[in-house]
Amino acid sequence: MASKGETDLSGDFGPQIEEIIQHGFASVMIAMGYDLGLFDVMAELSEPKSSEEIAAAAGMKERYIREWLGVMVTAKVVSIDATGNKFFLPANRVPYLTKGVSGMMAHEASFMVNLTKNAFDKVKASFLEAGPPGTSYDDYPGKFELTAKFGEHWMKNHLASSFIPLFPELKTQLESGIKVIDLGCGMGVSTCALAKAFPKSTIHGVDFVDINFQGAKKQAKEESLKNCKFSAGDISNLPDDWSGHFQYAFMNNVFHDLAHPMTCLAEIKRILGPGGLLSIIDCHGYSAIKDNIDRVPAAVNLYSASLLACLPLSLGAGGVGLGAMCGVEKIKEVVTSAGFEMLQSGVAPECRSYKHYFHCKVA
Repeated sequence: MASKGETDLSGDFGPQIEEIIQHGFASVMIAMGYDLGLFDVMAELSEPKSSEEIAAAAGMKERYIREWLGVMVTAKVVSIDATGNKFFLPANRVPYLTKGVSGMMAHEASFMVNLTKNAFDKVKASFLEAGPPGTSYDDYPGKFELTAKFGEHWMKNHLASSFIPLFPELKTQLESGIKVIDLGCGMGVSTCALAKAFPKSTIHGVDFVDINFQGAKKQAKEESLKNCKFSAGDISNLPDDWSGHFQYAFMNNVFHDLAHPMTCLAEIKRILGPGGLLSIIDCHGYSAIKDNIDRVPAAVNLYSASLLACLPLSLGAGGVGLGAMCGVEKIKEVVTSAGFEMLQSGVAPECRSYKHYFHCKVA
């Protein structure tokens, strides 16, 4: 008997798997076009153009452009005019394919391709009983810049205006001025967004990867933010003199990557002190695979990203291997067992149901 969400088990599976594989090929070529800026070039053209004209506008070789257009037209991403010789990008597709921050779908394809090319063989070997336990961050050059791009639009446009107002008490505290720690701050997008929105509060971004730390400082300087600072550090071993120093801790797309979440939560509890608030934003999904078939549209994407990076990175560091799809239930279980009271939980606003939030306080 087929489980909920499955197709007919007695029919011909050929057309379905063929479509899946064709979409996979198309995604790779969407990533190619995105990385090369070809969608941006086409979006700037005022009328349909030939492959020669598109190549000239892009400063690239026509023969490669023509072959790429073949993929995009047959995948129904790029359109072709009645002559059959001129191509254009319809306006309704521009936000999803160009490098503007409003649409992230093409970037998602690029993210997956770049993760795959660097880690595929290492992850494949990790499946084997005699293989390595997992991967390390050295296996993912450029990962942090790619990951930061995922959340950039949401952090800049919705973190302070849509997310923080869900918690009136916290919003009041931030407006009055408190000490905030942004754990796993990455390239500093969330740290800077909070610092800009709440100038009376001090936002301290922490990340263990040096390139993130340096990139975060650069962003803060560019935005002339005086109320944020950054330091390299390990969430599982924060400075002794930070005990009770912060009133609010924020963590975005980090929790599922923690190799040792209970140790990290104990440290977060220590630096917050009694009544301190913690917000975790992580992937939206459920702990049981069956519950993600129909309820989570992005489940395939999230499981794939987890298998290529999140899971092997945790296991490679001797961790518990939560994975990006550890699920709402698992995160609640771990957080509450670490001594936090769950105040509020739900799908984060304005995020295409990709993010789930957990707002809690030290019990």
